[in-house]
Amino acid sequence: MEIKLRTFGSQKDKGAVILIVNACSSRDVTENVVGVCFVGQDVTGQKLVFDKFTRIQGDYKAIVQNPNPLIPPIFGSDEYGYCLEWNASMDKLTGWKREEVLFTTCLILMQCTLFQCCLG
Repeated sequence: MEIKLRTFGSQKDKGAVILIVNACSSRDVTENVVGVCFVGQDVTGQKLVFDKFTRIQGDYKAIVQNPNPLIPPIFGSDEYGYCLEWNASMDKLTGWKREEVLFTTCLILMQCTLFQCCLG
């Protein structure tokens, strides 16, 4: 469970503290609850980084997946050279659709595209 705690006093300017918590109970031989244990971890820093990443990811998608012709041709690959992103401007530039090139080797695609541009 995630809990967001407000801060007070001298810590108020630092904002909320976010904890991931878990609870368990101790029971006696007749199954009556005789104690409760709470364990928590401060994940405020991780949560802030994750939220920032989520915002950046939204900005990225808004740019790369935008069909506006003013957006330049953009493609992306992983560390092995496989195409993971291909925008509408790349469709227009190469004549290949996004669905055709995703998860193929970008190096081969770019060599073919450059070769076609040189011939045409």
